[in-house]
Amino acid sequence: MEPIQIIAQIIGFAGLAMNCLSYQAKTKKKLIVIQLFGALFFVIHFGMLGAIMGCILNTVAVLRSLLFANAEKTNANHPAWLAAFIAIYVGSYVLTFTVFQEPVTLPNL
Repeated sequence: MEPIQIIAQIIGFAGLAMNCLSYQAKTKKKLIVIQLFGALFFVIHFGMLGAIMGCILNTVAVLRSLLFANAEKTNANHPAWLAAFIAIYVGSYVLTFTVFQEPVTLPNL
């Protein structure tokens, strides 16, 4: 394993630890902020490994966490935010098979 991969895995473990730690948070805002840092670690982790879709999806999670961490200022409960994030996730799904040309695989039944 190359040194960059080892560093990426360490950063990935840090992200995992942050996400696990977030469930010990006493307040909703603290939970969201800890998960924000967990997603940020995963953005770096997937970026270093070259997993572009993992990086994109975790970037969306960072944006979502920022939105909800500042819910008072951003009116986070508005239905437009829900529609926007659904559109972003659907768009990233489409990117997977068009731009990144990943093959469609169906589960073995």
